[in-house]
Amino acid sequence: MPRSILIAVAVVALGASCRRSSEPSAAPAAQTAGPPTVKIWISTPGTIELDGHAAGLADVAKALDALPKDSGQVVFGQDLPGAQPTPNVVEVLKMISERGLTFRSAHDRSFNELAPDHHYDKNAPSGP
Repeated sequence: MPRSILIAVAVVALGASCRRSSEPSAAPAAQTAGPPTVKIWISTPGTIELDGHAAGLADVAKALDALPKDSGQVVFGQDLPGAQPTPNVVEVLKMISERGLTFRSAHDRSFNELAPDHHYDKNAPSGP
């Protein structure tokens, strides 16, 4: 599948998984001693927060590059997940995909409610 289709699928999956549920989260975001985690939130105008601080795309790339591929975690969320994604949403999901990282979708800005893991393999065969 071409990369643009994978990104589009990721955006749709993220929006679908970010809808609130009355069910409790599968796992709490806060962990006492766990794998390295990067938390990314993108607000409606496209402003990026990286681990609670304002950041740019270069900062996100640097943080993702520092994560161990086999054990690092990315938690990603956005305002209004069902709406048209901002360019920064698409770029961040693309960065995650290009690095072969797994991410979890956050339902809220506090990262307390998480959806199951998502993983998109950039090396997956394309086409039917």
